[in-house]
Amino acid sequence: MENVGMSVRRRGRTLSYEGVSNLFGHGKSPCYLETASLQRRPIGLKHETAGAIAGFLATGPMTLAMSAMHRALPPEDKEPLPPRQITENAAASAGVDIGEDEEASKSATLAAHFGYGAGVGTIYGALAGATRLPPVAEGMLFGMLVWGGSYLGIIPGTGLYRSAKDESSPRNALMISAHLVWGASLGLLMHALADGD
Repeated sequence: MENVGMSVRRRGRTLSYEGVSNLFGHGKSPCYLETASLQRRPIGLKHETAGAIAGFLATGPMTLAMSAMHRALPPEDKEPLPPRQITENAAASAGVDIGEDEEASKSATLAAHFGYGAGVGTIYGALAGATRLPPVAEGMLFGMLVWGGSYLGIIPGTGLYRSAKDESSPRNALMISAHLVWGASLGLLMHALADGD
């Protein structure tokens, strides 16, 4: 390859093929080593799957926390929580009425809630470790991003539920707390799964 005579100009200097090769890592140049040092671990399907599992499992303690906090709400705020109303509204928009069937509504709500947790957990799996925060702190931060993105953007945007800006303070506090529980659990579970890879 030395005889190819290939060269490029970079910032006023001529680089040979060997120099270009070193620049892109074959010779383990400082540029390559610096880039490699920023990569904490590879991102791929394995970690996305771990994130999905962690997100699914983390929805368990979140759901229990939501149920306990819902019982403590003042009477005027004890309408069904957002996941149930979102599920019923989504079903109604698809021409399916599950509002009158208590068991069907509960089952559909749980399925949708755990499915959503797994879905956004997949995203977390691809990003976990990027902030270099401890797992619990990073998970809680991600939980807040999920709450804000969902209840201030995606969900009211679809018309399935009102914006958090139009929600009462106690119900907003409940949902924020629940997402912090989910995020903390997500971070711990993802850390455990990643360590076990």
